[in-house]
Amino acid sequence: MPTPSPYDMISDYLNGHLNAEDQAWFEAQLQQDKALNTLLLQEQKMRRDVPSTEPLVQPDFAKFEQQLDKRERSIWLKPALPALTACFLLVVFLYPNSLPHKESAAEYITLSQPQQHEADTVRLIAANQAALEQLIGEYQLQVINDYPGTPAVDVSATPNALTLLDQVQADPRIIQVKHLPHQQQANP
Repeated sequence: MPTPSPYDMISDYLNGHLNAEDQAWFEAQLQQDKALNTLLLQEQKMRRDVPSTEPLVQPDFAKFEQQLDKRERSIWLKPALPALTACFLLVVFLYPNSLPHKESAAEYITLSQPQQHEADTVRLIAANQAALEQLIGEYQLQVINDYPGTPAVDVSATPNALTLLDQVQADPRIIQVKHLPHQQQANP
């Protein structure tokens, strides 16, 4: 095994990690090499100047023990948990109308299905309805198709609308923009 450089052994020397033979060899090197001696002194000075973190790391065992004691006091919940769960399930299944629920829309719209338009369009999906309205006004977009209850519209593919394709990454109001080119139907 090659002998390590004395410069690599400075930390081990200061931390007391060298065996007696390596320590004697390192101290002999210190007597001969002024640069090594200077580095050792700089390392010692740096260690004196840097405040110790030991007081910050000391655990507070008394506080930890209090936390454990509090958890032991809450053991009464364990036997009651199955009974509470059973009561909740009975309420949910026997009285489903008693729980608050959100009215769902009678009509669902799938945005992924292509729709035929007369010209190129741009589908714009915004973060919310207010952001969508801001974008329509700001870019002077002409709405072709509206998707009720969603912050999505199809707009005419004007130059202003096409600039939205470049703004997707920069504008947090925009979730997605997709250019939908007009597809000509083949005549049989």
